[in-house]
Amino acid sequence: MGSEFTFYDYVDDGGRNVVHDWLHGSDLPMGVKVKFTNWLQHLEGTPPGEWKRPLVDTLDGHCAGLFEVRVSHSHRQYRILGSHMGVDRTPTLMHCFIKPDDRVSEEDCDQALLRKAQVEGDPNKHRVEHDYG
Repeated sequence: MGSEFTFYDYVDDGGRNVVHDWLHGSDLPMGVKVKFTNWLQHLEGTPPGEWKRPLVDTLDGHCAGLFEVRVSHSHRQYRILGSHMGVDRTPTLMHCFIKPDDRVSEEDCDQALLRKAQVEGDPNKHRVEHDYG
């Protein structure tokens, strides 16, 4: 399967790639890191209109405009929130967290939506190509 697009990660005002730092931090189990890497590489080769559960879900309500990439591991739910940005609908990963229950909290959505606005305002400052390393 060829690449349909490239994922991007949110970068904060200090230049920190928050997605990379979360994924490659020592707190996440290796199985979670491997699953996210595999899921994201699979999704890069899949047109967004064909993205399906259980890998990804489109959010609505307070979280409208966001999607979540989903990994379950040892009875915990790990999530990365992202959005399709710009005319070319480039997927940008914004916010990572461990979900305590079945709902994505409004606070997590607010964080992702704030970051989405920053990327829209200055994509050259607030996003970089996703680093799988």
